[in-house]
Amino acid sequence: MFGSHLSISGGMHNALLEAEKLGFDSVQVFTKNQQQWNAKPLDPSAVSRWQTHLERLKFEQTVSHDSYLINLASPDDVLWKKSMDAFVEELSRCVTLGIPYLVTHPGAHVGCGEEVGLGRVAQEGNAALADPTVAQALDIEINSATLKINRLVHDRDGAPVHYLTVWTTPLRSRLVMEVGADDIDGYNVGRLLHDVQR
Repeated sequence: MFGSHLSISGGMHNALLEAEKLGFDSVQVFTKNQQQWNAKPLDPSAVSRWQTHLERLKFEQTVSHDSYLINLASPDDVLWKKSMDAFVEELSRCVTLGIPYLVTHPGAHVGCGEEVGLGRVAQEGNAALADPTVAQALDIEINSATLKINRLVHDRDGAPVHYLTVWTTPLRSRLVMEVGADDIDGYNVGRLLHDVQR
């Protein structure tokens, strides 16, 4: 697979046309303005053009990147709710466009602590999967265990050092963070487990 994040200026399908011109077999796009909360609904003709070119090119690994404003770890309930709504919208847009992957940066705990922040991210995962609109769009049962989030952080030399996995099931989310003994200075070695019960 070889691709890049390309502009959707002039229509989402233009990213596919540019990828074709560059010899790519994949592309990453924003499905909306990444620096605004509000999103115009996807125009049916734009969706049709995107899907027509997607099928013609036989791209199976397209990727969307969600808004930079989303902070699923925020302790602020107003920002967290806004982020949750935006995240669900991003998921729905991916489903409408037939984009199988969504890149998201879960956000920052902004001083409330890593454990609280991770709990908020897991809570959002469960909330998104419990949303009937998302479940219908993903063609799954409400609360299906479908969400797995992996995060890998690299040190200055590019070596992987910090792993975060979130498993979401109907009854709980389990967050597992591991840092090895040979990792960069300043990290505590060990494993953090954090369960969020429903």
